[in-house]
Amino acid sequence: MIDGKIIGEGSVAGLQLLNSLIEICRTAKKEGKRLAVADVIEKLPAEAFELAGQFVSEIDKLRTEFSNIDPTRKKTIDELQSENRFWQFKTYKILRNFRPKVTSLTNQISMFLDDIIAIAHCKEAEGLIADSFKRSVKKRNKLEADADFTKFPVCVVLDNLRNHAQQLRTELHEMINPRTLTGGSSSPASNPVVPAKWKADSGTTRHSEHRS
Repeated sequence: MIDGKIIGEGSVAGLQLLNSLIEICRTAKKEGKRLAVADVIEKLPAEAFELAGQFVSEIDKLRTEFSNIDPTRKKTIDELQSENRFWQFKTYKILRNFRPKVTSLTNQISMFLDDIIAIAHCKEAEGLIADSFKRSVKKRNKLEADADFTKFPVCVVLDNLRNHAQQLRTELHEMINPRTLTGGSSSPASNPVVPAKWKADSGTTRHSEHRS
């Protein structure tokens, strides 16, 4: 039995954290960048952009798989599991294999958030974090509602998750390159221009360097 709810919640958790990180960056900028002086904050938009891109990529792979499985794009996970071919062709493994990939991305985003909270605590700026989460509630609730595998067809849920991930990626791209999007374009470049200060020391050791 494949629990679509668990898979959906895993994807939503990662994107909700990503949304919260974006709000924290915006709030820090509005409040005079009290936290932005920290190296982890300076690099955050570029690194989060890469993770958002990986989210989009993984969701796109799953969308392609299920477009072939359900050409009508109208079947829920329960309806698909009621068909012999779902089990005969081991379709269930597609969703099962998707979950750990999303969990890995979510864990990386969670590490970013842990770093920021630690910095905020040291600077007695916990209010900034609280305000950022407050501003992100509406989007987070919308994301959760759009990812209901028990209510919507699988293909529709994946479309919704993809749209949310791409929107977050666009917002991050605008933070990295505020002048590159002109004429109302909402699609980020495939290879954004990342400032040198974000490129430097972008290895996986960044998290441990800022923990208190």
